Amino acid sequence: MPKISVISASFNTGAFVRDTLDSVAMQSSRDYEHLIIDGGSTDGTLDELKRRTGIRWISEPDSGFPEAFRKGVAMAHGEYIIQCSISDGFLDRDWFARCIAMLDN
Repeated sequence: MPKISVISASFNTGAFVRDTLDSVAMQSSRDYEHLIIDGGSTDGTLDELKRRTGIRWISEPDSGFPEAFRKGVAMAHGEYIIQCSISDGFLDRDWFARCIAMLDN
């Protein structure tokens, strides 16, 4: 069971998805799972997701971010949940490690 579940809601985010996925994959802590909840993208987002390993994702129509986030929470196995928008990312490679240490204390 991972310590952190990172949930990213997505819909036609092909311009940003690679950078966001890379920023999560570059974390020094490996004690996480990354869940992508896609709303049925048609812009190439799914092509990038299919190329990746180490993420779990679904793609199906939804009503927007709140529904996508609820789906992600239902799929999550982590003790803690972090939301990361596809247009965002983590510049600090040790962010997850610091979050785990702080939350565990």
